[in-house]
Amino acid sequence: MRRELSELDPTRWSWNQEAIEAVESPTILSRYMERVVRRAVDACTGDQALQQRVSLCNDIVGRLSTRVPAAELYGSTIAPQVEILLALLERSTSPDLSIDRLGELRPKTGLSQSTLLTGSPREPSLASELRKEILSSDKIDILMSFIKWSGLRLIEKELHEFTSRPNTTLRIITTSYIGATDLRAVSLLASLSNTKVRVSYDTNRTRLHAKAYLFHRNSGFTTAYIGSSNISGAAITSGLEWNLKVTARDAPDIVSKFVGTLETYWSDPRVPGLLAGRRAYS
Repeated sequence: MRRELSELDPTRWSWNQEAIEAVESPTILSRYMERVVRRAVDACTGDQALQQRVSLCNDIVGRLSTRVPAAELYGSTIAPQVEILLALLERSTSPDLSIDRLGELRPKTGLSQSTLLTGSPREPSLASELRKEILSSDKIDILMSFIKWSGLRLIEKELHEFTSRPNTTLRIITTSYIGATDLRAVSLLASLSNTKVRVSYDTNRTRLHAKAYLFHRNSGFTTAYIGSSNISGAAITSGLEWNLKVTARDAPDIVSKFVGTLETYWSDPRVPGLLAGRRAYS
């Protein structure tokens, strides 16, 4: 970039630059190195390309291990038989879940790479991805401007299965705006185990219009969906709705902001807890 800037005509172009701060340097420098390494890995071609790429990555890890022992990278080299872990099942918490079913429960969009869903018939529907996200989560937060029975019934079975497991939590914030939320849908959610529901009745001040899901995973592979789809039949199946799926693996800052902002909404006194059975959630 310095070279390219130096070749510009200063009478036509001007630019601004500043030194990076130490606190920001790990993120900025690692992103830069990711691009550099990607270029080198892509340049490895031919019949032995995979082996060359693995060797290159291991050389980098070895060099880093020597230069920065405190990073403890000695166990980070890649084995010759390159494989990726797709799923891990704790049998004690899911006794009815067979190992053969794990492949069916992994979202087609994966858990480590962010992606955009546009409602195209060539993509998995949002409903199908939500079912898999639900069943592979440890905790779920949903922020939804309105919830229709036509949409909730499409993920009802998975929500029942998820909330029936021990040590799980489902939290939902929705609104009563223009009467769009179905009472039947809210009543169903309020009846679920390990579930807390809050409803915003505030239509005079800031209107909650977000549509977002957060699927927490103790493994660190947390994912979030942020977009235009309310929970309705058309919105999560055939509608031309755009939803961005972000993952904690490649967009940790966005997921962290999601978590923090949602917590402020959850503690907002203008969003009262819903009576669920005999339990009042607050």
